[in-house]
Amino acid sequence: MKLPTTTFKDLYEAEACTESYRRLAKALGGLTKYGRTTPITCLPILDACGLEDLDWALEEAYMEGDLKTEQKLEAQVRKALNQAYDANDNAWELYYTELNETTGDTETDAAYYQAAKNAKVAEAKELKKQTVKLRKYLVKHGG
Repeated sequence: MKLPTTTFKDLYEAEACTESYRRLAKALGGLTKYGRTTPITCLPILDACGLEDLDWALEEAYMEGDLKTEQKLEAQVRKALNQAYDANDNAWELYYTELNETTGDTETDAAYYQAAKNAKVAEAKELKKQTVKLRKYLVKHGG
């Protein structure tokens, strides 16, 4: 199984955001040193930029490799992202349930901001958990 790869040239042509492009270049030792056309596996993208940028790269940037493997990996990344977004949604749902049970429909700023914080924390924890799982998969399959 050959996991998909891309290059800085392909990422640039796909209009990768400047911040992520620079972060990845820095992680790989610099654009000049690494090379514009040297293959980049998914693991450095995941490690340097995170799940959302890996999802973008799989979707938007040209990826060299087995199409079936790429599609399987895309599905795993999407599933991981959806689980993180679900954690966020669940935190909001809990907030609204508690709000209705305790105070009726009245909403305070403090409670709202705490709920927003809780939702972001839940999403971040789930993103980290899913990133670790995906990273293990990528390491097992060669990057």
